[in-house]
Amino acid sequence: MRDLIEGETDRRPMPKPPRSAGQEAEIIKITDIAGHGVMATPALMIDGRLVSSGIVLTAKEIGQLL
Repeated sequence: MRDLIEGETDRRPMPKPPRSAGQEAEIIKITDIAGHGVMATPALMIDGRLVSSGIVLTAKEIGQLL
């Protein structure tokens, strides 16, 4: 499972990772960000683990994290 955490006012879509990542991704919005340890948005969780917070990642960076 891939999780996207974003603030209520942040409506920018998450860039899609390159197809070369070779993985399917389920993107969901979580509104209880504090409960997930997020102190700054946007944030990205992969398989329940916080991997990025407070910066906007490029599609290439997301692909590398996957």
